Amino acid sequence: MPERRKVFKLEEVCLKNVGSLLQDISYRGVCQVEQEILLGRNKLDIFYNLEKIVDFYRNELFINTPSFFHDSIISEFFTTFSAIFRGENKRFSSIFMSTHRDLLASLSLPDRQLLLLKQEAVTKFVRLIASPVIKHIDVSGMEIPPALLEVILTRMPDMTGIQTLNLGRNASCQHKTACRLSLSGKELQFLPGLKTLSVGCVNTGYFQSLSLFCPNLTSLTVFDTDIDDEAVSCLSTLRKLVSLNFDGQSECSPYGYAELLRSLPELKSLGRCDSFGEILTTLYSKWSLYHRSVGSVPKILALESVDCRGPVTGQELSYIKTYCPNLKKVGLAYNRQNGEDLDSFGHLSLLSSLPKLQVLSVLSADFYSHSLFSVVRYGDRLKTLELLNIDEMNLNSIMMVGSGCPNLERLCVSYCHYTVEQGDVSKLSEACCESAADDTNAAFQKLVSAAFVLTTPVQLPLIKYPVYFARKLKDLRVNLIYQPVEDSFIA
Repeated sequence: MPERRKVFKLEEVCLKNVGSLLQDISYRGVCQVEQEILLGRNKLDIFYNLEKIVDFYRNELFINTPSFFHDSIISEFFTTFSAIFRGENKRFSSIFMSTHRDLLASLSLPDRQLLLLKQEAVTKFVRLIASPVIKHIDVSGMEIPPALLEVILTRMPDMTGIQTLNLGRNASCQHKTACRLSLSGKELQFLPGLKTLSVGCVNTGYFQSLSLFCPNLTSLTVFDTDIDDEAVSCLSTLRKLVSLNFDGQSECSPYGYAELLRSLPELKSLGRCDSFGEILTTLYSKWSLYHRSVGSVPKILALESVDCRGPVTGQELSYIKTYCPNLKKVGLAYNRQNGEDLDSFGHLSLLSSLPKLQVLSVLSADFYSHSLFSVVRYGDRLKTLELLNIDEMNLNSIMMVGSGCPNLERLCVSYCHYTVEQGDVSKLSEACCESAADDTNAAFQKLVSAAFVLTTPVQLPLIKYPVYFARKLKDLRVNLIYQPVEDSFIA
């Protein structure tokens, strides 16, 4: 029997044709410009008529179309015009592939002038997206040509309704043309309703523009940008900000971050912040000059997510327990100070007191000596666990993770120091049997993703035990395996 043809919804058929529509009207516009130029028409009149065409189709695409379809239309728009600006579209290849000096030198002066007018005509049709009814632009998963992004940013005065602007890394330092334009932040003056922003390669002036023109901003992600105290002080005025994520080198002092947290007590996500321990000490230590000078600090912080790859001491862990009770995601590198009492703070066991903790990443700690075992032993709330460069790991430790974290969905074990003990082989063989795997309360039943980086072949039990029981495993990544693995282990 022949296979039945797939039935598409009417709206799906229409949206699939948006890209072809954009190509057709842009190409017809270019052809119209070429014909009228050859007929000796005035350039101003030509482009005035072109703008009327653009206005008509913009209204059809966004004003007369339900907002439910706007995101799909915008995605088709960027896909289509990215191909045009890169010279990948055959209809426009002669326009955008002929900008090389050698090719231009082979053209006559009138031909060069005509080529420039054609490029201007295509740029006019980029204004199709410049509508005040558009609320979301997300191109984080696309590679947008810098020339196209530059045109989009110049049309921001016509896009005053934008609430989400996610440029991803398209505006990073790798795209120099767009970078020069976005550095000033002039386009932000036309986006008073902006709530979510993701951008790259900006300077302090950009943060000043944010503080002046975007009072409703709730989420900010910045790529490839060096952050200093002045930039952070500008963000301290954004009272509605709840999520902040910097991806770049931070030159901000703990005092700058402390002032940010004091000014924004409702901030929930701080992203990557390697000085988090020092920040809490600055805020809450009775010996802190900052603490004594400001007078008042928040009783508790609303933080739910912090990724700290810098050292955190036992005293700072006690601050996390006391002043960050809402943490759901935390990463840290444990570093006990030389003069710190071994038992005064309980080491990493303090993390087990966080009632909402779901994602934990620990770098450079001892599994037993630093009480990491006490966290995973009662880790029924943990869904993601990363163990990086952890000492004192053995078969019992990975078994403890499995029994103590029944809801674990993601596990990462990298560069850990494994101790082989007598009887491990027989103990592993007894544990990894069909009757134990079929038990509804078996370890790692909910594990769907696992990643391992091993340094010696003796660490194989770190993989074999969790993978054997992880019947729902979908993603397995293993690096640096030094001995063959049996087919039955992979199965």
